Parts: sequence; C-alpha cells; structure tokens
Amino acid sequence: MFHQIAYTPILGLPLVMWGGLITFALLCTTGTLGYLVFTGKMPTGFKWHKRCAMATFAMGFLHGLLALLSYFGQ
Repeated sequence: MFHQIAYTPILGLPLVMWGGLITFALLCTTGTLGYLVFTGKMPTGFKWHKRCAMATFAMGFLHGLLALLSYFGQ
C-alpha cells in the first residue's frame, strides 16, 4: 500500500522524490535564513529561521517515513 502511494507519479516524478526535493529546498532556505540572521541582514531576527527549521524537520520526517514504509511495509 505505501509502495503505491510513495511511487505515485506527479508531473512525471514519484511522490517520494518530490518530498526529497521539497525537503532539500526547505533545508537550503533554512540555511540561508540562518546566515542572514547571523550577519544581521534580516531584520525580523530568529523567528523565521526557527519556523523554517521546524517545517524542514517535519517534511524530512514525513519524507523519510514514507520512504521507509514503502520499502519495509510490503
């Protein structure tokens, strides 16, 4: 069941790959926000970096869980 969900094609790529791409984009965004906060170029401070980090963790967890369940849950 999870194998069918994880490998459902969306715009030609499987869902699990889209999850990985979104996780990577969130990770790059989190790093960029952290750098901007560290150098003082972002006036809002640590708030958005922290929110983005939580979203990255949640998306990474869902992506990993879907990949593991599709592999072991056959």
